[in-house]
Amino acid sequence: GLRDEDAPPWWMRAMWMFVDDSDAFVDRVARDLGAMPWSLGAAALEVALGIGGDRGLQLVAHYAEKAKKRGVRNKAAALLAKEAERQGLTAEALEDRIAPDLGLRAGRPEVLDLGTVQLAIGLDGTLTPFLRLPDGSRRSTLPTSKEHDPDKVAVAKARWSQLRKDLKRVAATLRARLERAMVEGRTWTAEDFARYLTPHPLQGPVVRSLLWRVVDGPFFRVDEAGGWADRNDDAVPIGG
Repeated sequence: GLRDEDAPPWWMRAMWMFVDDSDAFVDRVARDLGAMPWSLGAAALEVALGIGGDRGLQLVAHYAEKAKKRGVRNKAAALLAKEAERQGLTAEALEDRIAPDLGLRAGRPEVLDLGTVQLAIGLDGTLTPFLRLPDGSRRSTLPTSKEHDPDKVAVAKARWSQLRKDLKRVAATLRARLERAMVEGRTWTAEDFARYLTPHPLQGPVVRSLLWRVVDGPFFRVDEAGGWADRNDDAVPIGG
């Protein structure tokens, strides 16, 4: 367990017991942690982990990778490792399972409706968002027209702006984690790879942009349908 000097301050422990809106607390920690003294930030992360469910875990995983203050980064990594051990997983496997989706759904692109035209949201291999028009062309901004429904345009603008903002926050962490996995030679079972990485709305586009290899087997890429194909586009059996 935690030593007394490592435990969250009493008022944070009280919030842990009585907070009504765990998402609001996690959002506040995400917003303010950079300005907190590192000891207070570390305590805030522990409370967020205790009350925030997957969102709290996602926040801890983000700061384990990206916190500027070493003390906060080390604390977040220790919290993540402890939670992974509790679940019988490695920290990396836990991160696969809790990767944020930002409200996107794999295989079912979100559509922004402007009234006169609908645009599907897409992500490339760097997790840069784009909008696909009905004719298949891409653009990075919402088209303007006096014929668009102003109420629907307002909703679409708010969603597009928030998604771009959220992607800036999570994309670098997610890409760095997968890049580190490649450098370290991490392996996945075919089942975990197909369950947690390939279909995920954020991890999937990165996975499809990379070349993979079955251990002691062929190289392959992942296609849009989640299948494996070699350089000649011939199917590679899942699992090699």
